[in-house]
Amino acid sequence: MVPQRLLLTLRVGVVGLSAAVVPGCSNKTDDRDVLKVSISMAEFSKVVSARDKDVLIIDARPAKAFGAGHIPGARNIRLDTIDAKERDPALDRYKTIIVYGQTPGPTIERSTAKRLIQAKYDDVRWFEDGFKAWEVSGLPVARPEPGATPENPAPRPAAARK
Repeated sequence: MVPQRLLLTLRVGVVGLSAAVVPGCSNKTDDRDVLKVSISMAEFSKVVSARDKDVLIIDARPAKAFGAGHIPGARNIRLDTIDAKERDPALDRYKTIIVYGQTPGPTIERSTAKRLIQAKYDDVRWFEDGFKAWEVSGLPVARPEPGATPENPAPRPAAARK
């Protein structure tokens, strides 16, 4: 007969090992978790070119930076609008969510990816190089039309307004 104390020790060890091995079992998410889901420039460029409807690209920069230019197809979603405990039905429809910021350094963008991982979205990726590297590489950038504002991102031409 196996002593009760040994059984308890084995159970605790197995549970601890499961939480360490199976991603998403722990509530603690840190920068290492985000680095594990980092996506390269080449991979990200293919995703953007494919325009897959099951992929959401999140630009986590401030609205003003997003408005000045962003990666085609990206949506501007800020960290403070994402709940780490409750999933957003509007985001649930996407199979993959890719987050990017201005450069590899800003923590807000990394924190946005962390929060999505904490909320247990299935496939969260982080484009670590950021918008600046994308733009410097000569890849396409979506720019607002002249006269656009955050409230009216695509104003009609003067001739069409008459």
